[in-house]
Amino acid sequence: MSIDKGRIMPIVEENLGKDGHTHLCMLMVTHSCNLNCVYCYEKHKSGAEMSFEVAQNAIREEVEFIRNSKGRFSKFQIDFMGGEPLLNYKLIKRVVEWLEECDFGIPYTCFASTNGTVLTEEMKDWFRNHKDKIWLGLSYDGTAEMQSVNRNNCTVDVGFFREAWPDYPVRMTISRQTIRDLHQGVSAIVNDGRHPEVSLALGEDWTRQDAEELGNQLLRLIDDYFEGRVPDILNVFTYRLNGILNGSGTVVGCGAARNMITYDVDGRKYGCHMFTPIVLGVENSLPLQEFEKLLQISKPDPRCAGCILEGFCSTCLGFNYRNRGDIAKRDDKLCLMTLVVAKCACLFQIRALTAKKELTEEDAEMAKVALEAWPLLEKYDLKKAVAPFVKMTKERR
Repeated sequence: MSIDKGRIMPIVEENLGKDGHTHLCMLMVTHSCNLNCVYCYEKHKSGAEMSFEVAQNAIREEVEFIRNSKGRFSKFQIDFMGGEPLLNYKLIKRVVEWLEECDFGIPYTCFASTNGTVLTEEMKDWFRNHKDKIWLGLSYDGTAEMQSVNRNNCTVDVGFFREAWPDYPVRMTISRQTIRDLHQGVSAIVNDGRHPEVSLALGEDWTRQDAEELGNQLLRLIDDYFEGRVPDILNVFTYRLNGILNGSGTVVGCGAARNMITYDVDGRKYGCHMFTPIVLGVENSLPLQEFEKLLQISKPDPRCAGCILEGFCSTCLGFNYRNRGDIAKRDDKLCLMTLVVAKCACLFQIRALTAKKELTEEDAEMAKVALEAWPLLEKYDLKKAVAPFVKMTKERR
């Protein structure tokens, strides 16, 4: 990997949970799905559905929570989850129309992530008429061939999503079976007029060879951007690198039970959907109160102590619990993949920021972080690196 110059890009960060920002409420509207994706972690699907009354009570309770948050939250987002949430379209429709009649005095939006395969013309018309209040996020895994490999053959009207919500990204999940087509998949979505948001499938047995392939694919996409073939910046290149310098020392999560809450079909509360019965089964599910107790007593994974990526690694507490029985025990199969992402993000940001003639204060700080992070990252060769990736001494070099 080498560093050269290019043009600047916007780099954004997530603000969920800061004062005055958004509180997220997930409603598990159905435990059913019409697909069986290769990376699916919901192994306990059933025909259970949420009722309108349960949805109403959950929303009212969260509105009161926001009102009593002393300014920490001033906005409200309601996510309809599944399974495939549009299999309970009748509930989504009824809830959104009910919300439009209410006056809670709190700005809100609704969202549903969907595979897009069950949309009818009637549904499309309704969503078009209500697109300012509810957004649909399409999960689509690149090319038609990648989609077929990951999700089996299925037809999606991608044009509808482009028409209704042109600025919203397409969620593209990469499995071990499709990682060699990452560049092609991103290019296909961009050429279709959409912006891809790429994530690695969690729970996969990622290998060193996969990490090397991921690096090759991401470097191609970096070159595509700076040579003008791809106009959009891939989300993985905008990740903040501060955690590489600052470490962690805490059990870091996505905000489960802090900035978000999940209501299952029966109205029971969970920290996030990963702890609900559709993922863990009824007997092993982890209700909100039990999860909060675990948060208080859990300590960081000792295997990660001293690793330069500890504060950068985006660990999922739910997957940790599901696959390893401990919300703090991270997936060591992701270590090399995370190293690749960190190196590519660092290279991208250096390449972009060094090309800018004048730096804002924020630009300068980001450039400083990237330039300090790179010497820590570049020493690790994917062909032989072993986690944890601790700072190398002169003797180790």
